[in-house]
Amino acid sequence: VYIKDATQSKVRARLPKWVQDHGDPGSFFVLPMRADNNTIGLIYAEYDLPHGFDENPNVLHLVQALRNQLILGLRSRM
Repeated sequence: VYIKDATQSKVRARLPKWVQDHGDPGSFFVLPMRADNNTIGLIYAEYDLPHGFDENPNVLHLVQALRNQLILGLRSRM
């Protein structure tokens, strides 16, 4: 899930309490980590400004690759 502008009132109203307590993100993404139909964690990243991750579109792809490598590593340990 990538929220490009978390400063909009309709988005802010739907943000979970832990996101609001954590800070004041302008944009953020959440990538779930799942292995064998079990959720084992998530990767959360935020940027201070709206559309912050749009400046470098490779960031999301690099984080997805990191997530996939983490899952592969965890699977090899099971």
